[in-house]
Amino acid sequence: MNLMIILTQAAWPQCRHEPNLGAPICTHLGADFPVLDSWQLRKLPQLFLAAMTLLSLNYDVLSLILALISAHDASQLALTCRHAYSIALPRFLSDVTLGGVFHKSRSSAAKQLTDFCAFMLAANEHRRLQCLQRIQIMRDAVRCRVDGRWTVDASCVAMLSDVLGRASHLHTLTLWGPDALFAAHPPLADALARLPLLHSVVLGGDIPPLPTLVRAFPHVRSLQFVDGGGSCGPDWDLPSLDSVSSWPSLDRVDTGHPILSLVCPVRRVDLRNPLFPDEFVLANALEFVAHTRPVVLSCAVDGALTDAEFCAPLAGVASGLRFLELVLDRCDSMPDVVSWMTRVAHALAPLPLLGLSLCRSGTTPPKDHLSATAPSLDALARTIAEAVPTLQYVGLQPHGQRAYNVYDPEWFRASSTVTGRGDGSARRVERVGAEEGLSVQRTMQALDRYD
Repeated sequence: MNLMIILTQAAWPQCRHEPNLGAPICTHLGADFPVLDSWQLRKLPQLFLAAMTLLSLNYDVLSLILALISAHDASQLALTCRHAYSIALPRFLSDVTLGGVFHKSRSSAAKQLTDFCAFMLAANEHRRLQCLQRIQIMRDAVRCRVDGRWTVDASCVAMLSDVLGRASHLHTLTLWGPDALFAAHPPLADALARLPLLHSVVLGGDIPPLPTLVRAFPHVRSLQFVDGGGSCGPDWDLPSLDSVSSWPSLDRVDTGHPILSLVCPVRRVDLRNPLFPDEFVLANALEFVAHTRPVVLSCAVDGALTDAEFCAPLAGVASGLRFLELVLDRCDSMPDVVSWMTRVAHALAPLPLLGLSLCRSGTTPPKDHLSATAPSLDALARTIAEAVPTLQYVGLQPHGQRAYNVYDPEWFRASSTVTGRGDGSARRVERVGAEEGLSVQRTMQALDRYD
């Protein structure tokens, strides 16, 4: 049996002076290895160095190692030698960012893009195109200066379109300013439509009309709009209000503002910008929810928003909702947070919810968290479970988020027990561990219409 014993630099000085190497190595590695004789002990450093050359590992092992390092680290490895170049290049090309605030090249971002496209389209190098899995195209990557003004370079967009249309393994795309890109080179939409694995798309800045997006991304499952403008802008200044009533592959929409022209079922909807007491804003939000009929809904609400303005009407427009994530924004009083959670639960009672997550935004605790009586999360979870009898899980995080945009509430399993008096059933809750809580949250977010 061939054995490979790996010693770290820290462990080797402790073990090399031992007459019997078996015990120290077994203790260090937590495994059973045969005892080495004195000749093997003397030769172990040379054997170790010869056996553990990185490039001598099998390719399947190397591929696992390369998957754990960043694309930038893979690029540094590719510069060491020809062999390293051949094995590191696929990892380097798998995740590409062109332009952006972190662009440090001496040349322009547009020159970076054209060089990249030329490299990818080089003769007899079709394998490079198959390596591309994720790409981010920032605004400056396709811009040039004409008569003192920045404008989209149509030739850059044409080269980019040629590359993207051939990257058959591309599954994630981030595109800034897509409205200007599609206008500068209309065939870009057809090139993107040829990518069957392109399932995740992030669009920033000005967005073209939704029918254009449906044509360009027929296979997309997750669509995110960032930094509003165009179809996700707050003023609804759209080039066209043509509605989209069919987008079969679309599973999730993440947006800052409602997209009223999207009139088709979407399993999961995220509304990032907090809803505040404004008749126009609330009407758009409720109409958007009614159009998309989500099973999973995540949204933030301003502390000044009353339950009657949003939570109560929600039952009338989202009858198929199974999991709701609500984040309370701008509330610095712990009693007010607890009171809000209780009131919201009663307002949501008509909904057939299986899961409800109630959190407070902000990375700092409420100002009165030291003077106010700390809420009993178990009692609060029981109150919420009693208010919404269909609930199976309740998530609570009244003190605020752990980090920016990171919510990890305490989860409780809710159930009903028959009372001994024969007058119905009583609700009980049981706190679940942190690891199980993460599993519960993922399960709730993955609920489908048939669950």
